[in-house]
Amino acid sequence: MRSPSEHYDYPEFTVRFNDQDELIIEKWSGLNSKVYELEQIYTLFDKMTLELKRLDANYLKNRTTRASDQVKRQNDQIKRKKIKALKHKAIIAKIHQIAQEEHLAFYVIEYVTKIKLAISLDDSEKLEIDIPYRQFQEILQNLRVMIKTVKEFYDLGITLKMQRHTYRQPDWISYEEESITGVNNL
Repeated sequence: MRSPSEHYDYPEFTVRFNDQDELIIEKWSGLNSKVYELEQIYTLFDKMTLELKRLDANYLKNRTTRASDQVKRQNDQIKRKKIKALKHKAIIAKIHQIAQEEHLAFYVIEYVTKIKLAISLDDSEKLEIDIPYRQFQEILQNLRVMIKTVKEFYDLGITLKMQRHTYRQPDWISYEEESITGVNNL
């Protein structure tokens, strides 16, 4: 007897007589059980049939649940892609608007989590701005002011550079609230 869902690794057994002429049910692994009454065999088959039906129902139920979960994940992924595409279009539209009004030359590189905006300051210098998708609204509100400010600094001969902290740096000089109030109390 086989289950169509095939969730039993070894669903086979045999009914045979052993050396002592006893009727036994023997499983593939060598385990066996004596049959004392013929009714036990009928009961075994009935119980196995019921168990296989129960397992098949659970298998189909789980399979349906997994399929619906997979469809939901795919729908969520499609929604995320659409939202990202809308954010991307909004960023690009705002950049084009600013560039047209401020007469800027620029290019855009799209990454998975951000857009990199590069603005030409002159023939040899450029300004690069990373715009993460998750913060694009806040950044776009201040983008024009930031670009104007950086261009003004550049026109004055001041260049800006941002870097991550490294472990080999001089000690930072900082003025904390407590040390300032402590000095005033002297």
